Amino acid sequence: MPRTDRRLPERLRAFPALFLLLACRSETGVAPRGAGSPAPDADANADDAAQLDAADADATQLDPIDAREDDVRTSSDASDARSVSDAVDVADSGRACYRDPYLPNRYEPPCEQPTASPSCRDGWCTIQPGCFIMGAPWCEWGRAKRSTDPVQVTLTHAFEIAQFELTQREWTALVPENPSGLTADGTGDCLEPDCPLGNVTWFEALEFTNRKSRSENIPPCYELSECTGEFAGGMLCDHVKFVDPSIYDCKGYRLPTGAEWEYAARAGTKTSVYSGDIVPIGGTGCYEDPVLAPIAWYCFNAGPYTHPVGKKIPNAWGLYDMLGNAGELVGSLGTWEGYGEGPYVDHGASLDAKGFLDPALPVLAQWRGGTWNVPAATVRAALQIPLLPSRGPGGGLRLARTVTTERTRAPIRTPAATGKKE
Repeated sequence: MPRTDRRLPERLRAFPALFLLLACRSETGVAPRGAGSPAPDADANADDAAQLDAADADATQLDPIDAREDDVRTSSDASDARSVSDAVDVADSGRACYRDPYLPNRYEPPCEQPTASPSCRDGWCTIQPGCFIMGAPWCEWGRAKRSTDPVQVTLTHAFEIAQFELTQREWTALVPENPSGLTADGTGDCLEPDCPLGNVTWFEALEFTNRKSRSENIPPCYELSECTGEFAGGMLCDHVKFVDPSIYDCKGYRLPTGAEWEYAARAGTKTSVYSGDIVPIGGTGCYEDPVLAPIAWYCFNAGPYTHPVGKKIPNAWGLYDMLGNAGELVGSLGTWEGYGEGPYVDHGASLDAKGFLDPALPVLAQWRGGTWNVPAATVRAALQIPLLPSRGPGGGLRLARTVTTERTRAPIRTPAATGKKE
């Protein structure tokens, strides 16, 4: 039976605060500048740049980009690839960004994707493959200094992704123990059957997908070894790898890769969230955002808990709660150092990582989508938060699987989604 006392041990209560702390660390890596102020001219000398940096240090506005000439990195690797120097547009005094805000440092045209439209049945939505720019545009308000620099990614496989975040109803249909819970101050996971699951480690999320695959006589996608702790009780593992050479060789249930998650969350958009660009307001506090509020539960409108899934407006793929509500673990590692130059094909299709239990090794899981208790800037589609693979309320998952010709859909028990603002 699911336990009735959902209060968490003291050592596990820091997750929401840690998520917010690390998100702020990610976002404030760039020197602040007011959204309406122009970037320096590309020919500005070193003294001008130093003065700009000194002034920026006293500001409170999260910065789109530290736009100085030395930030424009060029590459001469492939003659058929376009370097960012081809796209540089020196700003006049009335503009806030002096380069093409969307092109990555390395860009190989064409980069196209099909128009997003809902193709959903039985709680699953099919996402057609294509090319997109993963990461935050150079001038996006609230972007990190380097961890989400834009990079070109081509996905070559169609995949299915759950229309909703995994609910407590779905979890307890397979695992009797419900790990979702509240912190000492009474905030955290809502505890209705259609509330998103919370308080699972990355390893428990991976193991759940394996158990769901085995329950339908499908080979699992992940191999977990050197594990400690009870499943659904804070299980940790030191070694994780895909069973197959590529995640696309696996027919079972899995987590979406980080690239798949962002591709699905964006649904063809380039803005900070799929309904537009969030309002650039100084500081990292909680405020009402008219662009974000209709599509996501976040600190301004959520209150003390997550909410039952499917109550906000979905994106163009038909997916609900991709932003806000529960944070979503993905099947890729997190990084503070960015994705590299690219371009990439099927980014995240391989995984073999060891050392999660070694505090000296920076092996981190990746969270996406923000949570119910964070500000608007932390709910952007581009944001990936690298965290130790621990657990806490508001930390959940969304299922995915690769599309195969012989696939027989197993329906997900889903709530009646309204897509209306609450």
